Amino acid sequence: MEELQNKPKEGTSTLMEEKKETINIDLGKVIEWGCYLLGAIFVIISFIKMGKDLDYKDNPFSFYEHRYVGGDAYNYIISAARSSAVMIKSLIWMVAGCSALIIGRITALINKK
Repeated sequence: MEELQNKPKEGTSTLMEEKKETINIDLGKVIEWGCYLLGAIFVIISFIKMGKDLDYKDNPFSFYEHRYVGGDAYNYIISAARSSAVMIKSLIWMVAGCSALIIGRITALINKK
């Protein structure tokens, strides 16, 4: 009779069974993969932004804003400044993406120790 009272019922679980069902989450792995994901997203964004901003079709002076003055030399200066701004904006996204990838890799190396 005592043996039947010590056994758990079918719907209940013991403390040992609950410990087996837990999942251990490694914070280092989460940070590592999060940085890899952010890095990939930032690199993709940099290419998308650069392609969208420099999509001038057939005319290199045909950007979104048509604020050009009436001289060819001035148009070249404005286009050079705009292209530089587009490249720097894309470069910032690229640096953020590469930095996130490097941080993810450093986190992976630290976790191996």
